[in-house]
Amino acid sequence: MVQHPKLSNFLNMTAMIVESYPEGKAFVTKTVEELLFKGFNLPFFDHLNTIFRELGWTPDEIEALWREVLPRDARDFRFAFYRDAVRNGTVDGPYLIGTGKEDPYDFGRIHLWHGESKHYMKPWSSEECNAINGTDGTLFPPLIHKETILQTFVTDLCRSMSFRYEKDVEFGVILGYRFVLHPDSVASVKVRPENECFCVGKCLGAGLLDVSKCFDGKPIVMSSPHFLIPDGAGDNGLNKSLLDGIAPMKDSHETFLDVEPVNGTLLRVKKRLQTNIKVRQVDGYKAFANLPEMEVPVFWTEESAELSQEESKEQRRRPKPPKPPSGYGSTDEETPTWAIGVGVGVVVLVIILRCICKKLN
Repeated sequence: MVQHPKLSNFLNMTAMIVESYPEGKAFVTKTVEELLFKGFNLPFFDHLNTIFRELGWTPDEIEALWREVLPRDARDFRFAFYRDAVRNGTVDGPYLIGTGKEDPYDFGRIHLWHGESKHYMKPWSSEECNAINGTDGTLFPPLIHKETILQTFVTDLCRSMSFRYEKDVEFGVILGYRFVLHPDSVASVKVRPENECFCVGKCLGAGLLDVSKCFDGKPIVMSSPHFLIPDGAGDNGLNKSLLDGIAPMKDSHETFLDVEPVNGTLLRVKKRLQTNIKVRQVDGYKAFANLPEMEVPVFWTEESAELSQEESKEQRRRPKPPKPPSGYGSTDEETPTWAIGVGVGVVVLVIILRCICKKLN
C-alpha cells in the first residue's frame, strides 16, 4: 500500500482529472468490439501518473499501486469486459469428467476443474456454494426422468445451477424433455435464505448475481435478459421506472435445455445471459451525484446449439424412460441451492479509483 502526506485532497483531485476527459463521464459511446474485447483507452490514467511523478513517487511505487487496485487486463489503461485472456480466446479448462464406464449415471459429470473439485477462485462464502456440481451442459447421463434435476456448472457465472423439467418437446421425430432454470437457483434470500452464501456485500434481488470476484473486481452483475425471473423466485428489487425498454419475455429471454431422455442426448440449448454494471454513487464525483443505486444493463448474449440433421437421423422416437434407480439425480425436495445468476464501462474504473483514494488516505 502506497502512502504519501501530500494526498489528503487526493479524492477531489482525482475526480477533477477524471471528469475532465470524455472517458471520465458516467456514460460514453464505444463500439461493440471496443466494449467487449479490444478495449478503449483511458487517458486520465496517464495524467494521474504525471501527478504521481510530480509528487515524488518512483516508477516502482506507481506500478505497485495500479497492480494492487486495477484488474489485470486494465493495467495498460484500457478497458473491455472480456479483454482478460482468461475469458477471451482461450480454452475453458482443463476438465476431468466421468466416462460412465463404471457407473452410467456418472457420464459427463465434472470431477475436477483446473485440478480441483471446487471453484479454484473460491468466490463464494461457503464450501457448498463453491462446489462444482453436474456437467458442463453439453453432456448428460442416460435415463432422465421428469423428476430429475439437471445440474450444470457455468463458468460465466462462477457456479453451478439447476434445471427442472417443464414440458415435452419434439425435435423432428425425436421426443425430448425441456428443462428450465429452477426457481430456487435464482431465488432472493427472502425466498430462500440458503442463497445468502452467493451474496457479495449487500444481497441483491432475485435473478441477480454479483460476479465481481470472478472478474478481477469489476462491478459486474449477471442476470437473465431483461431481468427475466421464473415464477416463485421472488422479486428482483429493481426500480423498473428507472429503466426504459425492459420487457422480459419467456420465449425470447429464457435459458433452456432440450434433452432426449433415454440416452441423455442434448437436442437443443439456448443460453441467455445479460451483463449489467452495478452503479453506486462515488463520493467527490459530480458525474455520479444524481445517479441512483441500480444495476444498469449493458448487453445480453445468446449462445445456442442443436443436434445436426445427420445426428438426428440416428435418433428414433423412443418410449418414455423408466423411473431412474434410487440415488440417481435429485428431486425437487432434494434440490441444492444454486443461483444464476454501452456507455457505462468507465463506471468500473471510476469505482476502482474510489478504492485508490481509500488506500491513499
